[in-house]
Amino acid sequence: MLHDQTLWQLLDSWVIQLAPEQFQTILPLLRRTFATFSQAARQQLSEQVAHGQQSTQTQLATNPTFNEAQADERSRRWRLILGQTADDENNAAAETGDGEAGEGEQSGLSEQDQAMDEALEALYGDSSGGDLSDSNPDIARWLGDIRSYFPASMVQVMQRDALNKLNLRRLLGQPEFLEAIEPDVHLVANLLALRRIMPGKTKETAKEVVRRVVEKLLKQLTYPLE
Repeated sequence: MLHDQTLWQLLDSWVIQLAPEQFQTILPLLRRTFATFSQAARQQLSEQVAHGQQSTQTQLATNPTFNEAQADERSRRWRLILGQTADDENNAAAETGDGEAGEGEQSGLSEQDQAMDEALEALYGDSSGGDLSDSNPDIARWLGDIRSYFPASMVQVMQRDALNKLNLRRLLGQPEFLEAIEPDVHLVANLLALRRIMPGKTKETAKEVVRRVVEKLLKQLTYPLE
């Protein structure tokens, strides 16, 4: 992609054309994919967005309905997809040091965008497992945050990614985690596999999670018959 302008322009155009709700729905998948790129590769892509402007310039020249607001939205979307690069960090530090705008403001992210970016960074950041850890007391809050930003189907994907990165047994042994998590069949399978080693204080919460999933499945099975 870094060396294939045709591929880059196709992807860039697709990202621009996504409806806002579509973009927010698939953003975690895009962020997870580009998180596998090296910091240097993401930096190069960020520079293409900031300086290349080929797709944007073409749109401005050929499409009278394409305006500066759309160009700003393009930059915003790629910033959320790629995450914070080294240049972003340096610019934020320089701006903050001068007493001016902070990182979110200077990068074109709204307050909500910045909070969403932080939630994604916690899971898909450069460090192993992002900023999440099985001892992090804010993990329940993080679960609440992602549920407020993304649909349930995407929240379940992010939860599975988090469980894969963290200490699964220890995490599922925390009642506060189970209370905050979006229940799904994958989670129930893990709970059943760990039921013999699960602390007594957690079992009641785990039973409630299983009950909610079973009720949801029964509803899905009976709905077509109603």
